[in-house]
Order: sequence, then C-alpha cells, then structure tokens
Amino acid sequence: MANKAAWVTEKQAYPMKVGDAPLPEPKENQITIRVRAVAINPVDYVMQAAGALLEKYPSITGCDAAGEVTSIGSAVGDRVAGCVDHDGDALGQGTFQLYCNLIETLAGKIPDAVSFTDACVLPIGMCTACTGLFEKSTLGLPLPQLQPKPNGKVLVVWGGSSSVGSCAIQAAKAAGFEVAATAGAHNLEYCKSIGADYAFDYKTDTLVEDVVAALKGKDSAGVFNAVMGEETYIKCAEIASQLGGTQIMSSVLPPNMPYDKPLPGGVKLAYNFCYELKGTEVGPAIWQQWVPAALANGTLKCKPDAYVVGQGLEKIQEAVDAWKSGASARKYVVEIP
Repeated sequence: MANKAAWVTEKQAYPMKVGDAPLPEPKENQITIRVRAVAINPVDYVMQAAGALLEKYPSITGCDAAGEVTSIGSAVGDRVAGCVDHDGDALGQGTFQLYCNLIETLAGKIPDAVSFTDACVLPIGMCTACTGLFEKSTLGLPLPQLQPKPNGKVLVVWGGSSSVGSCAIQAAKAAGFEVAATAGAHNLEYCKSIGADYAFDYKTDTLVEDVVAALKGKDSAGVFNAVMGEETYIKCAEIASQLGGTQIMSSVLPPNMPYDKPLPGGVKLAYNFCYELKGTEVGPAIWQQWVPAALANGTLKCKPDAYVVGQGLEKIQEAVDAWKSGASARKYVVEIP
C-alpha cells in the first residue's frame, strides 16, 4: 500500500499540494481506513487560511471520512464513517489522504445501502451535536433510542439546517424530545423533513417572541445553538430564559474561545469540546449502538445532503474553497476512488 495526501505545506500555504505521505499506524483507540469519501468542515478552512490550530508543518487537515477498515483485526473490511483525532499529538494527521486513522469509539459501521459519499457528512457534525446534547458538561439529555418514547419536553435548536443542527434535530428526536428549529426561510421545510416539529425563520424581527409564544407552557429542555455569533447567543438565552425549564444554552464554542459577557436572564453557556466523546460512554453509545442501527432502519438520515465537488485528492482544495461561498443545507464532499 502507498499513501498520498493533500498537504498544507506551511502556515497559510495555498493551494494544498498532493504528494506522498507515510502510511498511518493506528495507536490505541484508533483504526486505519482506506478513505473513500471526505466532507468539508469550517475548521478545514480555518486551519489552512488562518493558520489556526496547526502547530507543525507540513500537515494534513480534514475531519470527516468514510471508507473500509484496513488495520489488523476482526474489523478489517468493515465499511465505516468517523472522524480523526485532531487533539494532542494527532493534530495535523487528518482525513485528506488515501489512508487515515479514525478514533475507534467515534467511528460507526455503515450499512451497504448507505454510500460512503452520503455517510461522510455525519461524523464531526454528529460528534459536536451529541456533545452539546448528551454530555453531562452540557445539557445532559438522555441518549437516543431506536424506538424513542415522547418525553413531553421540547428542545430548541438554533441553526437547524447546518451540519451540526441537522444532526442535533435527529438525535434529539431519537431521544424523545419535540424539537423547535430555526433556519432561513428557504430551509424551514428541510428542518421539518428531518424531524423538527416547529420551524422558525431566524431573520424575522419577532423571532424570540414567536418561539416563546409557540412553545409557551411546554417543559423546556434548554437551547442548543449550532452556530456561532454574539447575536445568536443573546437570542438563544432570551428564549431559554422566557421559556423557563432548563436555563442552559449549549453551544458549539470550544472552551478555548470563551464568551465573557453575561447572557440575558442569567442563562448558563455550555462549551463544546467534541473530542470529549472519545472518553465517555456517550461516544460508543452514539457510534457503536445508535448510528449504525438507525442508518440501517432509516430513522437516521445522512444530512445535510452531500454535494460532490469531484473525485481525487486534487479536488480537495476546490471543495474547501467552495465552502467559503456558503453551504446551506448541504455539505461539500470529495470522493476518493
């Protein structure tokens, strides 16, 4: 086997250069896969264009991948989707290569009926959403089930048409919650198609009032904010405060990006470190139990839809560039034959 990668050769280098790469060797809690499809995430652009997070060069970016397991063991040949570990020593050993290591507890089998192209849109979005929903450090909600029973509570998801928001809607529904989502007007039906019970246009001047009026009297499980931005933090906190119930706005902000201003109503902001899942029971519960079975029975959809930019490592830079133009209810994907 020979490996190649799309390299970021130095800080803020553009474009990526495709070249030979060492074959990754799996360490504890890692599996090696032959990558068949990768999805583009905002952090991929930030790592390259802003020179953020990466500490040494050349480096390989990329978070999401789907492919076949090649590392030694009983799982060889399994079709899986998962995310790499961009934490600690593994930083800069991403998915934009022919072979990569995934975090074993954050990788799940995908059924034959689900393509690599579709499956690769899930991993980092699902990890981020499930950290924000189910970890004790965030909202601490009960875990998703294949046959969920309605629990009478409602969760608000801000940014429901984003990758993280799409995963949050589906995971919350599988945990028994009603879901009220915000999105652009053109994506409201999309949010409902993946499980949202209510959908609100986030651009309306009366959004907070509209959400509170619609959900008044319901038991609030809090608010999950799938996007960044001070205005969204304030509005999410106003919704949580006025609804009562759980007074937490769970965010996608990592702990190293603190928001220091007080939120309306004294609502608590919960930070999100998606790799937290690899060390708790939440990761395996999501990726080894719920995701494979829910994909198999069709209750979990690979959303947002994959938009294939092209094939081969040479197309990855083009896909990262395309992300800058916006990715409303879709995720840019490159197939790796």
